Amino acid sequence: MTTKTDRGRSRPRFFISALLLWYDLSLARQTIPMIAKWVSFLLCLTALSAQSRPFAEPQVYPGHTGLTLIGLGSDGFAIAADGAQLNADGTVSEVKKVFQIGKTGAVVLAGNVSVQDPVTRPVRGEFNAARITELWLNAHPDVTFENASRELSTVISQAGGHFFAHRNSGAQAGKTRFTLIFLDYAGGKPSFSGWRYFLPTAAGQPMRTEKITPAMQPGEIWMFGLVKLPQELLTRNSSTVKALKDQSSVAKIRSSRTERSAEDFAAAFDAMLRAAESTQGHKLQPAHAVIGPPNRVATITEKRGFAFLEK
Repeated sequence: MTTKTDRGRSRPRFFISALLLWYDLSLARQTIPMIAKWVSFLLCLTALSAQSRPFAEPQVYPGHTGLTLIGLGSDGFAIAADGAQLNADGTVSEVKKVFQIGKTGAVVLAGNVSVQDPVTRPVRGEFNAARITELWLNAHPDVTFENASRELSTVISQAGGHFFAHRNSGAQAGKTRFTLIFLDYAGGKPSFSGWRYFLPTAAGQPMRTEKITPAMQPGEIWMFGLVKLPQELLTRNSSTVKALKDQSSVAKIRSSRTERSAEDFAAAFDAMLRAAESTQGHKLQPAHAVIGPPNRVATITEKRGFAFLEK
C-alpha cells in the first residue's frame, strides 16, 4: 500500500525523469537532422569522387610500325589496329591484324608482323605472324578460344624457329618484333593474355618470348606501336592536337573513367587511328614510322559477341 509520504517522494523522481526524457527528445531532434546532413554530404562526396577520378595512364609499348589499341569498357573490350606492314624493299603493304575466335574471342597482333630476307637474295623467304595466324584460323574454323590461345602461339614460335634456323637477325637482334594478344569476354568476364616476341640474338636460336597476363580493370587502355599521338590525345594538356581532343568520341573517354562502354572506346580508337594516319599525325611520329589503312575496329561484348565497327 502506497502512503502519502511515498507519493510525495515519487513526485521529484517523476519530474526528473520527465525532464531527462524531454532533454533526450530535444537532443535527438537536433542530432538526427545533423546526422542526415552528414550522410548526404558523404554520399555526394563519394559520387563526385567517382565521377572525377583522373584518367588512368595507358600501358604503352612504343614501336615504329603500326598502332594497336585495346580498351576495356564497362561491358566489354574495344580493339583497333591499322593495316600496314613494312617490307624489306622499303614499301608498305596491307596486312590484317585483328581476327575473331568463336563468338566472344579474338586474337590481335601488334608491331612489325613480318620478317623478310633482303632484296639482294635470289630466293627470298618470309616469316609473317599475321598470315600464319590467318591461315591457321581458316584451317580450324571451330577451334575454341582456349585451344587457339594455347596452340596458335606454339605454331608461330615453331615457324619463327624454322625461319631463323639459318638466318641472322642483324642489327635488330634481341629487339621486340611483334606482340600476339588473346582477348575473350565469355560470360561477361574479361580475359587478356599474350606473348611478346623478340628476334633471336644469333642464327639457330629461337625467338625469345615474354608472356603478358594483365588484370585489366574497366577504363584501362593498352597501346602498341606508334603511341605518341594517342598518348597526346588522352593524357597531355598541350594544344598540339587540340582539335582532335575536342572530338566528342575522344573527349568522352578523356573526361571520366565511369560508364564508358566498349563502343565508346571503339569510336575513340577509330578517331585516333585516322588521326595518326593524317598529315598532322605523321608530324608527331618518329622517322621511318609505318602506319596506314585499312583500319579494323571491333568490340567484344556479352550481348553482341565479337563485332567489327560499322562504318
